Amino acid sequence: SGASKLWAFIFNSWENSTMKSPHNSMLSIIFDIGYLGLITYIYVIYRFFKRIISTWEIRRNSCIVYIGFMLYNIVAGFTETVTGFYSPNFLAIFFLVLICEYTEMMNIKFFYRLVN
Repeated sequence: SGASKLWAFIFNSWENSTMKSPHNSMLSIIFDIGYLGLITYIYVIYRFFKRIISTWEIRRNSCIVYIGFMLYNIVAGFTETVTGFYSPNFLAIFFLVLICEYTEMMNIKFFYRLVN
């Protein structure tokens, strides 16, 4: 977004001063995508946890794996920038986890309707 150039003068004595990061995922999202991007990111995580809670009794083992990944994402985001378009590897894993969890939940709902 070029936002890092606005504060690059603070790091003039540092090598690659325009490439410095705030080391916080939330701040990076605000700088790169804006407030709308941050709201969308928080909403996606909120919906993720809401789906996990709604199906906890049915798929406890996989929920633990999904919660573990998302907690890692959140905790690591406080100390280092782990998400963003400049980290395509992590972004691909993040979307893959979201898609797998959503697909698994939809399959459970589909089979639950067949049984009942």
